Amino acid sequence: PVGVGARYIACMYWAFTTMTTVGYGDISARTDMERVWAIISMIIGGLMFSGIIATMQETVANMNLSKAAHRHKMNCVAAFMRDRGLAKKFRKPVLRFFRQQQVRAYTDRDLLCELPYHLRRDVLFESFEDFIKASPLFKLVRDAHFPVEVTTRFGVVGIPKGEMVFEKGEYGQTLFCVGSGRVEIVSCREEGNQHKHVLSTGGYFGEGAALGYSLMRTANVVASEGVTLYTLEYEDVAEMFSLFPKFRKVMQKAYPKREEMFTGTWPTIPDEPLTSMAEQHALPHRQESLDVLRQQVVSLQRAEASREAHLEALRQQVQNIQSSLDSLAGGMSTLLSRLPSSAVS
Repeated sequence: PVGVGARYIACMYWAFTTMTTVGYGDISARTDMERVWAIISMIIGGLMFSGIIATMQETVANMNLSKAAHRHKMNCVAAFMRDRGLAKKFRKPVLRFFRQQQVRAYTDRDLLCELPYHLRRDVLFESFEDFIKASPLFKLVRDAHFPVEVTTRFGVVGIPKGEMVFEKGEYGQTLFCVGSGRVEIVSCREEGNQHKHVLSTGGYFGEGAALGYSLMRTANVVASEGVTLYTLEYEDVAEMFSLFPKFRKVMQKAYPKREEMFTGTWPTIPDEPLTSMAEQHALPHRQESLDVLRQQVVSLQRAEASREAHLEALRQQVQNIQSSLDSLAGGMSTLLSRLPSSAVS
């Protein structure tokens, strides 16, 4: 006789050969009931096996969401270059640039803004400790909330060694801060000689466009080594100016001397103050927002009017039903009055 242990082993052997669709054939169904049971077991086993494989695949894929997001981004870049038919001499620098970027499966600013302020402050000071200590901005603007609000709005971009951050004559309004590495600000003096000024961790550049003094870049900026840059867009800079007026005054005061140091020329400062220039720049966005709000109000008004019309129609139907009931009650009263009293009773 076969022991209990051997039976269990034989059952498990049969179950796994069925579930994995191996089917050696040494254990097979012989009767109709055995065949029905085998069919059911195959269906259940196949579903369980596919579910296990799918769960394992999802678990492995979710082990590093940022790596998966970077892989997806690179696939998109490859598809872009293939669809555009880019020549090979352009594909290599494009791929090198995007490989340098920090692609994440989340948005830093959204997650940070969800944190309580004290926890967000601790996280940001831990993340940007070296930059905060090295940057002159945080030494000049002595406000405990200033580093938190600035670093919350930071974007991150990586520039490979030898690549241009921006070129002279290029249009832009982004303020750049050096998080790690070094950049060279290259300008041509009147005598024709090139002048280079190196900025390392804590340095910043591009404030002329952010201040609204000149939307055209006045020098070439090159990454002398692989560099990580923190970016502040024009809207973020304007918001920081409104929250911390000292920040604007510090940058306005330092800008002419820095521009002369970088380019060798004293910049022309427009008479129009930054606030009005910022408002003028933001006017189309405000107008667009107002137009959207007006459309929403009109839609709400139309919906309200439609609702009122529907309610009025319902009221009219109720009145018609009430009139019909009144007429029916009057007819019943007339009918009852005409019947003999004995019939009524």
